[in-house]
Amino acid sequence: QGGCMKKILLTTTLIFLVGCSKQSESQVNNENMTQPAVAQSDVAEKSDSEKYAELLASKNNLSDAINMIKPTMSDEFDAFPASAGILATWMNSKNVKIGDIKSLESTTRGKVLKDSFSERGKRLCVSATLVEIQVDRSAGFSAYHAGLVNNYTDVTRVLAVGSAGDLVADSSATFCGVVVGKVGFTNASGGTTNAPYLVGMFDLPENR
Repeated sequence: QGGCMKKILLTTTLIFLVGCSKQSESQVNNENMTQPAVAQSDVAEKSDSEKYAELLASKNNLSDAINMIKPTMSDEFDAFPASAGILATWMNSKNVKIGDIKSLESTTRGKVLKDSFSERGKRLCVSATLVEIQVDRSAGFSAYHAGLVNNYTDVTRVLAVGSAGDLVADSSATFCGVVVGKVGFTNASGGTTNAPYLVGMFDLPENR
């Protein structure tokens, strides 16, 4: 049940409510007894999810939004940090510009890889080569999953909101984003690569 609730708070959608309520139903055999119990748990879970979403939507300042999302930020392995989607959705809805991101306290790649927990919510800007970029419209707006590489081995994974202009793989790009953690993944040589994970935007005229 706790796991379900955590997911609800992270995604701030009602998708997981269905899964949670189905678990409750399977635990009770008597159909008549189930109905009120499921209805009540649905309402409770839905209101927590909706309260979180409404409270976050009421934040108009990037730092305030980051402080609210920060407890859900995490390091992941071969997975997408859920907090990245929440932050990207908020940035899109508030029409955040790159100047808002640049006003945050800055950190460095080395600090993020050493201790991402202490650096979450800070700003990291990277100038590097795009190794891949792909649009994602699943949240109702265009965001871009991208990977940037410096010095052949320094990888940064990002979720970009705003415009990606004409950027494609092999383009040189500057990206400024909010650190939500770090991600690890298996690389081509069979080892593990760790990369800071940022949510922000490319430094392009249309994002300023």
